[in-house]
Amino acid sequence: MKDENAANEPTYVCQATQLPSATTLLPWWEFSQYVEDYASGNATLGRMFRGFLYSSYHSLIQSGIGLGPFLRWFYDRIQSFWGGIPYPRKRGTIPVREPTPVGALNLQPGELVRVKSHKEILATLNTEGKNRGLYFDAESVPFCGGTYRVLKRVSKIVDEKTGRLMQFKNESVILEEVYCQARYSSCRMFCPRAIYPYWREIWLERVDKVPESAEAKLMVREHIESGAHCGTPRAIKCR
Repeated sequence: MKDENAANEPTYVCQATQLPSATTLLPWWEFSQYVEDYASGNATLGRMFRGFLYSSYHSLIQSGIGLGPFLRWFYDRIQSFWGGIPYPRKRGTIPVREPTPVGALNLQPGELVRVKSHKEILATLNTEGKNRGLYFDAESVPFCGGTYRVLKRVSKIVDEKTGRLMQFKNESVILEEVYCQARYSSCRMFCPRAIYPYWREIWLERVDKVPESAEAKLMVREHIESGAHCGTPRAIKCR
């Protein structure tokens, strides 16, 4: 739905843009929301425990006591013992005023791609965690190293805050079965919106076929959908 009241610039109205008007702010410490998450089946007790454990650890890192670098290293070290996900909130090293690298693959819907490793992606980010203005969110880290299918190209979106159309200067793509699972998001833990993150093509590489591990990844996907686990990325469904 379009609203033409703005000066020669249409604004768009949908559930997402009207969400603030239909809801009230919910503090993260409001305990009843977590009870509802569990009672509704949105999150299991195991997932909630892991979420609160990560949140507490992240808060300790951000506390300013000087142990941040060591705690991030310790997190990665422990996770490496069982092939877990590295600490997801890291930034790149490119200075903010310097251009970040760009890559063009001209990916099309249906093509298979492999998401590069977290380390490779960090090398394309500035110290604000962005590449060409696009933020690489912690929720995308679990998908690093996985193989997925391109869902569609993204050149413009509607800004949920203003309803205005935003044109991307550098197109991105979204991937099938790859969406936010609200595992590392401050004040948005266990959010069920399942928003697709945008991917720069420099973060991806084209592959010719589904890897042999696809069958095992499908088992992982089913495990995640059951709510029994919260730490392994979803994988593609073979066609």
